Amino acid sequence: MERQLVLLDAAEQTLAAAAEEDRDEARGRLEQRLVLQLAAYLDRYTDMGEELEALLPARQDGPPPSASPTLAA
Repeated sequence: MERQLVLLDAAEQTLAAAAEEDRDEARGRLEQRLVLQLAAYLDRYTDMGEELEALLPARQDGPPPSASPTLAA
């Protein structure tokens, strides 16, 4: 768990340090990396899906934005 917190802190610093005009691109790269890490975690710990879902914000109606990666459970 501590390693994940370090990675999140590093991601936050990367985003904060990015030039304003590059911030959207940096955010997109970070989101992709986090989604891949989350998918790998859920693949390894399949029983954690429900607990993780409880931590996430409720889904809103409508399709997700096309730029955001999604996970299928």
